[in-house]
Amino acid sequence: MKKIESDDFKGPEHVDRMINPETLSTGQSVILAEKMPSNSYMDQLNFDSEPVTFVIHEGDPNDENPVKVGVNGMFRQFYRGQQYTVPRHFVDALITKKTNITTPEISGPTGERMRIMRSTHSLRYPFQIINDPSPARGAQWLQHRIADVI
Repeated sequence: MKKIESDDFKGPEHVDRMINPETLSTGQSVILAEKMPSNSYMDQLNFDSEPVTFVIHEGDPNDENPVKVGVNGMFRQFYRGQQYTVPRHFVDALITKKTNITTPEISGPTGERMRIMRSTHSLRYPFQIINDPSPARGAQWLQHRIADVI
């Protein structure tokens, strides 16, 4: 029995050749869709693949340079202070890299040393978006993603 693929279907005029009594007697049928449903997953994939231009801020000379980022088995390296245009999912990978800063010791009001653990989260690789093809949605995405991570 031949498996029917979507490429086999050419349109309504092709239906008579695809549906025949023999096919219907085996319990198989073809249902024609008036309209394909919207697919938010595909919309998100397209958004994540949009080219975004950014630059990673220069920092201390001892900071990691280049910065290495991997997404789904694809790896890129970005040098600080240089502009890059890459799919948005690489910028998202930069956002998920964070660092924790702790302050283990402080001076009390009378000068005594106290140990208070205070943790602050920040982006490990601060960056700036230079160009986003979806400015409104991109700004909302960036704000949401940074708030999620930090």
